[in-house]
Amino acid sequence: MIDYGEPLAQRLNSEPVIFHGCTSTELITLAIMSVVTWLPVGGIVGGVFIGSFPLGMGIAVVGILLTIFIVPKLFQKMKRGKPDGYYQVRIFIFLQKAKFFRNSGLFEVQYIRDSIRWDLGRTR
Repeated sequence: MIDYGEPLAQRLNSEPVIFHGCTSTELITLAIMSVVTWLPVGGIVGGVFIGSFPLGMGIAVVGILLTIFIVPKLFQKMKRGKPDGYYQVRIFIFLQKAKFFRNSGLFEVQYIRDSIRWDLGRTR
């Protein structure tokens, strides 16, 4: 009998891609963000502008599905040829440039974006 060792899922270096270049964590995060965005938009559009709340919820469901099918394709193009975690770093740098969540302690990692000459600090 051949011993194959541990199951393959335990020997992965990174999370596997499951849908259009997105991992399961990224896809779940995208789904939650699209629901949080589209349900209020659909409720407002349907309830206030159209006058039919169920129609607004239908608009929200269509928006959620379109978001879940279109945004991963954009992520796939953005991540092509880049290392793991590339776009997360780009998002954090964008938020840091925009001074979003400044002084809140939410982002523990501060990226150095300055192009200067670095020194060890030892001078003669």
